Amino acid sequence: MRPLFYLLASGVAFAMVPLAASCALSEMGAEPPPDAMPLPAQDVAAPPVSDAGDGGPDRSCDASSSDCVSKPLTCEDADFCPVPTNVSPFHALVAVWGSGPNDVWAVGSGGTAVHWDGATWTATATNVKETLSAVWGFGGSDVWAAADTTVILRSSGFTPSSSQVWRRAPSASPDEWTVAPVLGMWGPPNGELHLGTRPFMVMDGDFFGPGALIDKRDAKDGGVVWQARMGSDAALHSIWGSSADDLWAVGDAGKTLHGTRSAPGTPHTWTPVDSQSRATLSGVWGASASEVWAVGEAGTIRRITTGAPTWEIVSSPTATRLRKLWGSGPKDVWAVGDAGTILHYDGVAWNDATAAFPVGRKPNLYGIWGSGPNDVWIVGDGIALHGKGKKTGGAP
Repeated sequence: MRPLFYLLASGVAFAMVPLAASCALSEMGAEPPPDAMPLPAQDVAAPPVSDAGDGGPDRSCDASSSDCVSKPLTCEDADFCPVPTNVSPFHALVAVWGSGPNDVWAVGSGGTAVHWDGATWTATATNVKETLSAVWGFGGSDVWAAADTTVILRSSGFTPSSSQVWRRAPSASPDEWTVAPVLGMWGPPNGELHLGTRPFMVMDGDFFGPGALIDKRDAKDGGVVWQARMGSDAALHSIWGSSADDLWAVGDAGKTLHGTRSAPGTPHTWTPVDSQSRATLSGVWGASASEVWAVGEAGTIRRITTGAPTWEIVSSPTATRLRKLWGSGPKDVWAVGDAGTILHYDGVAWNDATAAFPVGRKPNLYGIWGSGPNDVWIVGDGIALHGKGKKTGGAP
């Protein structure tokens, strides 16, 4: 079995057994091949900010570069304004999610998890050091965060007086040799949870195949069972759904998958859809089932509408890598990316947006979420930005 696993870990595509099968990871009892190699370390969504000494991260830059701020905007003039997080400036905030304007979570490097209560950000202890690259929840009393398939955390909600807001959830890996970074996380209101990961081998009886999707289902005893799905030999960086029965996942090499099912509780059937791109796609979000957006490397923007056989190529105002996107509706969509890139779609075109970044190199931005058009959060390298809607004409 070693050649199959080795090729997958090396990122080489290859023909496999049928891809409709799946396996319950927590029920897998097979031993790994004796010469199996562990998955190599992978670049999760964002590394910690580079260390420049006790004075904080090095943000020095060429003042003539578009990536550099020499004269900062004021919060009154910019679309987004920095909000102190009380987190080390050496840590990156990688993902953000909330149940409402007064209940927002941001997670990131060094096991960082901070909570916004409508007035201030408060750090919470996670007791892990790994980069938490994804966060999602089902209301304020059931929140999930993950670094990889062995480091998954769950919270019953923020309590200022509690010293233990997070607890360790069951591992989604059967053995250390199948550990994979979790890159994306999404779930519908019914409590199902879907993880996008780096690809690893999935076993179903005598069959092996590549997979990068893991689903959570509730066990009869009240516990959690994780179930891996075959169907992707590429890493999946982001998942979004219009409902529990209609999902999209995007990832490496322009990979896009559409997951549908005919009955609740049954596995989704994942169908590849041509994105007309080979760039890594890092974010997916839709205003509805009839209009879904994806963004990625080199400023790539794609859109697909109901019935379209392929994704539409959409003009982009940037060549910078875009990481994630979110919107309040079809005429209010935001995308964020490297070098402080913030884009806004107004229903007609994508244009630059602004932030009151401090003097120096603009931070990479990794995550975005909002409770509505006038309450949007963006997180990135040592920074959290808050916006109350588009109010400027674009970046200076």
